[in-house]
Amino acid sequence: APTYCVAAAARGAMAAGRVPYQLLAGDRFNLAPGVLLMFALAACKDLACLPSLVRWQINAYTNWSLMLMGLGQLLGQDQWEPFLCTNGIGLVVGFRTAMSQGLDDNLRKKLDEHGLKLSRRVFQFLDH
Repeated sequence: APTYCVAAAARGAMAAGRVPYQLLAGDRFNLAPGVLLMFALAACKDLACLPSLVRWQINAYTNWSLMLMGLGQLLGQDQWEPFLCTNGIGLVVGFRTAMSQGLDDNLRKKLDEHGLKLSRRVFQFLDH
């Protein structure tokens, strides 16, 4: 419930013409929180103290988008939604196209390298 209250308050601020949680006065679309998140993810993707599977997940652009969506919802950044929607559609179309060309088997093999052994049928089932 607290997350909902924060998001509701932020939406109310946007309706009043203010961008919630604005870090920089000239940042009209309040991109600074998202950019800071991207900097943090970029810095963490090579940290040796993190398990290799975590580093691999942090390195995935799709997961960056999911984290941006979560941050946008948490902070009530409705102005990010058109970009994130378009970005999400692009990712879905790109991945579905790649899957028809065998990318799914490459992903399954990459998971196998990180210690998660899945048969092709199980991977395809879990992928959908």
